[in-house]
Amino acid sequence: QRICNNRFMIIDNFTIILSCAIIVVALLTSVLTNPFFRKFCEREMGNTDVADNDGNEKETAGDKPKVSIVIISNGTAEQMDQHLPVLLTQDYAPGYEVVVVAVKGDSATEDVLKRYASNPHLYTTFVPGRSLFMSRAKLALTIGVKAAHNEWVLVADSRHVPQSDEWIKTMATHCDDSTDMIMGYTGYDDTTTSYRRFERLREQTYFLRRAFRNEALCTKGANLMFRKSRFIQGDGYRGNLQYIQGEYDFLINKYGAQAATAVEIRPDAWLIEDEPSLTTWRNEHISFINYRSCLNGIASHRALHIADTLALHLTLLACIALIGLAMLWHNWIVLGSAAAALILTFVLRAVLAGKVIRRFKADISAWKAPFMELRCFWTGLFYSVMYLMADKHGFTSHKL
Repeated sequence: QRICNNRFMIIDNFTIILSCAIIVVALLTSVLTNPFFRKFCEREMGNTDVADNDGNEKETAGDKPKVSIVIISNGTAEQMDQHLPVLLTQDYAPGYEVVVVAVKGDSATEDVLKRYASNPHLYTTFVPGRSLFMSRAKLALTIGVKAAHNEWVLVADSRHVPQSDEWIKTMATHCDDSTDMIMGYTGYDDTTTSYRRFERLREQTYFLRRAFRNEALCTKGANLMFRKSRFIQGDGYRGNLQYIQGEYDFLINKYGAQAATAVEIRPDAWLIEDEPSLTTWRNEHISFINYRSCLNGIASHRALHIADTLALHLTLLACIALIGLAMLWHNWIVLGSAAAALILTFVLRAVLAGKVIRRFKADISAWKAPFMELRCFWTGLFYSVMYLMADKHGFTSHKL
């Protein structure tokens, strides 16, 4: 038995190479093919103060422009009632207006707006209850932008609320001659399930990174600031009017990619979205599958996304397969190395995800992050199947 044990513990070249290889693969894939490791903002983990070249905090009042906030009624009247007070009490010295675009005939929302009618910041306009050949949300945003009295426009809808009364002030720190669009972070509220909050955070790391590199692709949520003149000169949503959803994605894809786009992720600039219903959640995912092929630059995003997903799954499969083979071979060194690689994969991914989770105060257990990453792939596959089975006429306003 001792001779047998000695034979099993022989450290030959094959054992050394295989053991080192699985450890290196686990280390590299956990870091290099991980969206939580890649830098997605200049100040993402450092000092969050906005400073000038002399190290002094920039002035955010007198030298900043007046701003128009365009809010489309894309939720319930209760959401509008809860969120309007925060929008109407923003701390922004240069001045601002809130342009609410509601659906004509929505009596509940109209009643809410009447209660705030005396507020000097509020301006209300309406969109027809039925819009032909154009998404109602896109039509509402177009009407709101054209109704805005200021050059700089912030857009969101009634499902979103600023986390701070300095939302405008923080976003407006980027308003200068060298910038045409500003992209902020949008998260879900604390009542939303951990998985949905994690998925939103993970997807935004991809899109914020693209915008930071001046390759703006799209966004999850809203929280976009841009020049009204660029929207008007570009004929608004011309080119993608037929798609019912994607109003914010098409906005940044069309105008952000052509402009100098700034990224703002400080907490005061965050928008928080109310928990979506299961139907809304599914529709958003399936609709994105439908219109994503029309987004400029989507191919490189999908290639990176697929590479990250494959790397994670193949690494885990390699570790599990090697554990099984090592047990058959009775090679305890390879077995230990494969087990260590498996643990290393989960630990590194949890640590890197935890850093970003804490940065965005997502209140998600970092140790669940690797499992949620795996779930993202299978959930996406499920929605792809649902899209294949869906009636494609349901995604377009052009029903003919």
